[in-house]
Amino acid sequence: MNEIIEGYELVKMYSWELEFYRLILQRRKQEVKSLQKIYNFLTIVRGFFEGNIFISIIAILTPYLMFTDNPIEAEKVFSAIMILYSYSLYGNILFSHGLRGLTSGKVVM
Repeated sequence: MNEIIEGYELVKMYSWELEFYRLILQRRKQEVKSLQKIYNFLTIVRGFFEGNIFISIIAILTPYLMFTDNPIEAEKVFSAIMILYSYSLYGNILFSHGLRGLTSGKVVM
């Protein structure tokens, strides 16, 4: 704690307050810009993962209904939806966490 106070006194003594303030503001602006880019991209990715489930279900069930004589059953549809949803959920979570980690490292450097 003593070192923090001495560092603060040094900054005040040489009138570096304004320069440090500008430096902190510059870093914060960089951080906000990179976070905005990330969250905009994550919104698009999440929308793709969520919308992709329904498109995939239609793409799976259409040939099944067209080329087989078997009636469609709720168990098969539910199983297909759950498999695709779990894939989408984990893919979305892992992708977004990895992207946040890369950006956090970039902001710190």
